[in-house]
Amino acid sequence: MLLVLATIALLTVLVMDIVRSATVRIQLAAHQRDEAEAEALAMGGIEFYRLFLIASKQVDDSPLVEMISQMIPGGINSASLWEIIPEISTSTLRLLLAAGGDADEAKQIEASGGLTDEQNAMTRDGNGVHTTLKKPFLDFDGDFVATVKDEDGRIYVGNFRATTMLELQKDVTAGVIHGMMSDEADSAWLRSINIDPWELVGDLADWTDADDQRIFEGGSEDQLYDQGDDPYKSKNAGFDSVDEIRLVHNWERDDLWQRYGRLFTIYGSGKININTAKGEVMKGLFNAYISPPQNDWSLVMDAIHAYRSTPVAMGGGIFRTPQDFVTFLRTVAPGTVDDAMANAITTKSTVFRVTSEGRVGKSKVAIEAVFDFEKNNRVGKVVYWHVQ
Repeated sequence: MLLVLATIALLTVLVMDIVRSATVRIQLAAHQRDEAEAEALAMGGIEFYRLFLIASKQVDDSPLVEMISQMIPGGINSASLWEIIPEISTSTLRLLLAAGGDADEAKQIEASGGLTDEQNAMTRDGNGVHTTLKKPFLDFDGDFVATVKDEDGRIYVGNFRATTMLELQKDVTAGVIHGMMSDEADSAWLRSINIDPWELVGDLADWTDADDQRIFEGGSEDQLYDQGDDPYKSKNAGFDSVDEIRLVHNWERDDLWQRYGRLFTIYGSGKININTAKGEVMKGLFNAYISPPQNDWSLVMDAIHAYRSTPVAMGGGIFRTPQDFVTFLRTVAPGTVDDAMANAITTKSTVFRVTSEGRVGKSKVAIEAVFDFEKNNRVGKVVYWHVQ
């Protein structure tokens, strides 16, 4: 009797262990399946925007693009298709499809917990919408959200040539970065953390130059990095990624990175696209090329936005060439606009960062890619690729 009971107990434990192991393997397999599908969806978002950018290059400067950009609420005159649709979310498209295109109803569905299984199935079969596609666009499990941003609207920090402080102060990029930090509010903040703006610019130049001599106040570059638990040396070569900037002395600080570093890029021609640059970058550009520098450029920025927001027929327009922008500035900016600004800016973007996240169940996979259409004008050269 005891032998029988012991055998039954042993078999019970064995069966339970087998069941538990099988359950874990099934869950792992399901997670791996969902992760693979999520990565495929993320890839789909990347390729969607790559095709979109290729199409954008074909129709740029089209009057139709300008007309569409003006029809978007809060929109501005734009000659580029990619600026009109900077983000695509298949979950949002499903909501709109289920709501029959009614944005308010789509918001109500989302607020109430999202689509039901029946509504989701309806979006997958196209909801009766007929297209030339062999299958409906949303006929897949999961969703992806993808965004596109241009790198030319940022400040290029990958090619400093200065080896002395005097040369650095004459450098175009250094002047724009310093100009971004030179108004009263920024100057006061930098003083509060005891950092000179030229030190910040010099540290960036030191990381990429070939010597070990600091431009700002002299001394050894490597001495800055030989401290702490994980010492390293100054690279003395170009940046391989934007994240690498965080290794540079001072730029590892989160407060500095959020305030200025997020506006940097290591891709592109080095010229700033004034049609897409953020206000902080424009401030640096103005302080570098308009005399005297100002603490507040909001009136000039308002004038630029008003001009681009006004239809061409009503006196508005698009800045198609750098000289167009310089000429316009001379009508609205206080002070003297340096002719050299035209050589530091552009009105077209050629390098784009596409970020896409695929989601299936609880699995998420994000892919970030940078496409350079200057190096490959037809399909864009991949200069950065990261999966996480």
